[in-house]
Amino acid sequence: MKTLSSKQFRFALSLCILAQVVLLTSEYRQQNGIGSLPMSQLSTLESGVQDDIRQMESELDYGSKESWIELAKVYTSYGLLPNARYAMQRASELGELDDESTLLYGTCLSRLGELDEARKYFQELADGRGEYRIDAWVQIGLDHLRAEQPIEARDALMQAGQDSVAELALSRLLLHMGHADQALNTLESMIRRNPDSMRAHQMKGWALEALDRVDEAQAAEHYSSHCSDTVTIHTVTRKWDEDMLQKYGAAGHLMQSELQMQKGNIEAAINTMRESIKDLQPLWRPHYTKRLAMFYSMNGQGEEAAKQLASWLVHNGESAVLWEMVGDAWSASNQPAKAMNAWFEAIRYRGGQQEEVIVLLRVHQKLANELSRQGRSEITDYHVALAKYEEARINWRDDRVSQAVTGFEAVTVALPEFADAWYYLGESRYATGDMEGARTAFTRCLELNQNYGRASEGLQRLE
Repeated sequence: MKTLSSKQFRFALSLCILAQVVLLTSEYRQQNGIGSLPMSQLSTLESGVQDDIRQMESELDYGSKESWIELAKVYTSYGLLPNARYAMQRASELGELDDESTLLYGTCLSRLGELDEARKYFQELADGRGEYRIDAWVQIGLDHLRAEQPIEARDALMQAGQDSVAELALSRLLLHMGHADQALNTLESMIRRNPDSMRAHQMKGWALEALDRVDEAQAAEHYSSHCSDTVTIHTVTRKWDEDMLQKYGAAGHLMQSELQMQKGNIEAAINTMRESIKDLQPLWRPHYTKRLAMFYSMNGQGEEAAKQLASWLVHNGESAVLWEMVGDAWSASNQPAKAMNAWFEAIRYRGGQQEEVIVLLRVHQKLANELSRQGRSEITDYHVALAKYEEARINWRDDRVSQAVTGFEAVTVALPEFADAWYYLGESRYATGDMEGARTAFTRCLELNQNYGRASEGLQRLE
């Protein structure tokens, strides 16, 4: 029989001791009704978040209700719902849950699809007088909708009162139930408090159409195209999610670097961001690389910023926003030719979203300023006119119609063969009631581009 060496004996003894410690710990947890943590599936999360959650799990105070609740918030925000449910169960066994934690438990169960069980927690809040009463009624109503229980959903949403999420959901439900008149009353009440709600005006158009009030319906839907306000769904739970997403992983590093930047510690902010990027999975790197480039630009390191952005360009595709940043980086390093080349690339990506239009406005202004400095007046005037066009589009989108008319008129004078400007001039004149002016503008647009469908539709509205 072979005997163990002293080294082998010590190693085997250590393993036995370790096994006993693990066993005793497990028994302690079981005796206290705790049990071991279920394995969390973190492979889809960014590596920094994985590390932070694993650390939270390893440092968890099993006897602390608050520790379990904090862990549940993290699990819920990152979609680890079975783990979140387990954590909330453990928390509830350690003491009575406050209203916020009760809402969290219900939210977790609702996201898991356990609607009947979730409703018990929501109903407890809905029947009370606490600050989460309205949120609970909204969630009860939405969960009834998910369960295809329209009557119960309607009754719950009506209990929520003047809550925008509830009012929109209720209005849509009433329309489906054939109660367009009730839906219209609800929407008009909401619009009085939220006059710029795009969705409310759009749904008002649907209600008016269902009531055969066609002209009013068209006016409402047309008005909705100028509104930019949207309703935030689940305001309380959304805040939890945002807080958690900003606290852990790379987002936590981003917040740290932002704080350093606010304090004027630019070098520290750059170093924090640069080190955190190294640990990110490739999928998560572009956004933070973009931010790092901005830090370099602010620090006068334009060439380094341009290098960072170039790698992001390859990975994430081209856009007006990105090319503007590249141009700004080269401008910060006193390389105007490279800056202008990037800005010219930016204006190739014309978009209709408000953010994209704002970017194009800025880029045309930057090009005009640089060209003016070079004494190239003719092309400077061209970009000044295009900047005015983008500004007019912003005014049009924000329902500043008179300013939009003035802007588009100026653009058509400066660029008389620019069909888009004539189209928008027609629309803005139509909105002010200048029907003949609208007809003239739409007609001119079609003379320049006979296939301009929206201008044809504009003329048809005038018939």
